[in-house]
Amino acid sequence: MVYIKRVGKDKRKALFNVIQKYLYEMSKYYGDEMDEDGVYEYRYLPLYFEDSDRQVYFIYDDEAWIGFALLNKYSFTGEEIDNAIAEFSIFPAYRNKGYAMDAIKLLVEERKGSWQLKYALNNANGLYFWKKVKQKYRGSEISLGDKEMVITFNSSQG
Repeated sequence: MVYIKRVGKDKRKALFNVIQKYLYEMSKYYGDEMDEDGVYEYRYLPLYFEDSDRQVYFIYDDEAWIGFALLNKYSFTGEEIDNAIAEFSIFPAYRNKGYAMDAIKLLVEERKGSWQLKYALNNANGLYFWKKVKQKYRGSEISLGDKEMVITFNSSQG
């Protein structure tokens, strides 16, 4: 059974490790480069353990850690929102099993209000998944040019 758990500073190293794998995977969509030490910079990572407007959730299936979500309140479009999904990943071995939608549902149930998320249009798997989220929560889309899309929805509409 899928569940989410908000985590704190004691999981900083674990999050850094999985963020590296995630950023490597996302580099094919965003073109990010690693530094000379082989690290993909994620400059906001320390803030997730210092800023009360940012939260880290780990996603589990029974006892297996299967993914993570980074949430904040920073709008991609400038409008006021309650929640933004900054980063979200289900680890590759657990994909296409319904876990991602279960995790989104749990996040939305826990954190009521208006939501935003952004995805790369050239990420076919992400595009397919986020369109399903948009449909489930009766969201709307806003284009950020020819490379990214923002979905906005309200948790009361799902």
